[in-house]
Amino acid sequence: MKHSTDLEQPLNNEQRIAIWHRSIETQMHFAELSIKMRQIGLTLSGAILALAIVLRRADLTYSIGIMDNSLSIPIEALLCFVAAIILYAAKILDHGMYHQMLRGAVRFNELYEQQLDDLIGWKSGLTESISAYSRYDTPSLLDDRNENGERWDKSAKSRLAGNKINRFYITTICALILAAVILIYIENA
Repeated sequence: MKHSTDLEQPLNNEQRIAIWHRSIETQMHFAELSIKMRQIGLTLSGAILALAIVLRRADLTYSIGIMDNSLSIPIEALLCFVAAIILYAAKILDHGMYHQMLRGAVRFNELYEQQLDDLIGWKSGLTESISAYSRYDTPSLLDDRNENGERWDKSAKSRLAGNKINRFYITTICALILAAVILIYIENA
């Protein structure tokens, strides 16, 4: 015997719009988490670098004995390494967790907006448009959806947000490590 549930009944337009609104809020939530993680990582790293500048005047060093040689490591170099580690931890949370959740929310909303096309009369949904302009320099709208259900011509080379985020973290972390190595070299030259 089959039981009737609310889930089997089609959604009315208000319910469909409410789902769309909530999914947009979810996207915004994950985007905010990513931004906050970057802010925290950069703020902590900046504070550590400011401390390094202050301690540079104190001329504090840490010596490590390697075989018969000793290596002097200035405190500011150690702090550059610490700042790089903090940024790497921020990257793990930002790109490895929050960005992945954001991607899932974006994909859900892209598919959902495709279903709402007839209801609202959109040529392209908000999420789909933001994704296209984020990924491509000059995206172009197709007349009809292609075989994948997409309205954007994606033949141009894309630059995915995840790759941009990775590039930001890698560049910043490498700059901190390079600064630390240069400081160590200067101290021991």
